Amino acid sequence: MEMDDHLRYKTLHDLSRIFSLFEAPNTQELSMIEIARSLKMLSSKASRMLRGLHAERLLDRNPDTGKYRVSSRFLRLGLLYALNHPLRAIILPHLQVIATDLGLFAGWAIFENGNVVVIDRLQVGEGPLIHLLGTDVPLHASSYGKLFLAYAVEEERDRLIDALVFTRLTPATVSTPDLLREHLMRVREKGYALDLGESRSNITGLAAPVFNREGNVVASVTIAGETSDFTEEKIQEVADYLLKKTQFISRQLGHRG
Repeated sequence: MEMDDHLRYKTLHDLSRIFSLFEAPNTQELSMIEIARSLKMLSSKASRMLRGLHAERLLDRNPDTGKYRVSSRFLRLGLLYALNHPLRAIILPHLQVIATDLGLFAGWAIFENGNVVVIDRLQVGEGPLIHLLGTDVPLHASSYGKLFLAYAVEEERDRLIDALVFTRLTPATVSTPDLLREHLMRVREKGYALDLGESRSNITGLAAPVFNREGNVVASVTIAGETSDFTEEKIQEVADYLLKKTQFISRQLGHRG
């Protein structure tokens, strides 16, 4: 019985390793040989597992190249995860108010397995338009990423920073670990994070934390707009507004800090 449990666990672990390969940036399709080599797995085993994943519609197979890619089933599962996230019912009404009050983009995200996952992003048009994103964003170049890094446990923060590739997305993007740590120190001092054209040129963003009952950061709420709309005075005004909103949401979750 213990051996059966061990084999089941190993199979699940191998499946997780296969899916993790598709999470790498710019990875669209992988061949069976590429997967087997990356995971140091026997080709026969990789082939067997990939056929099973294809049969369960978790992977699609390109008929021309024979390579595999993530199927649309993951999108449906991801949308279900976002729609049913327990924090969504609490945060989304506030997000709609924020977007309407300020006339700016508003969004919220969670942090899982070292990745920022944006759940909702709203834009005010004739009415708030809700965009379910479910995508990760750069840790070193976004207000979301810097916010979550700043409030991470020190050991975890160091591990994540050491693993970062400091891709220059704009001329303003943070480009070194030391500079990033300086930014994170300021985030803790101010209570919010800034993206001053670092992830996208001419876009300014602010992110503030949502705390749970235990005082852990469980979400980040962000406001963003064109840099031309943000003077220093406007940034502080928006930051004060955002902090009041996230503090209220945190109190709804039982936080009394």
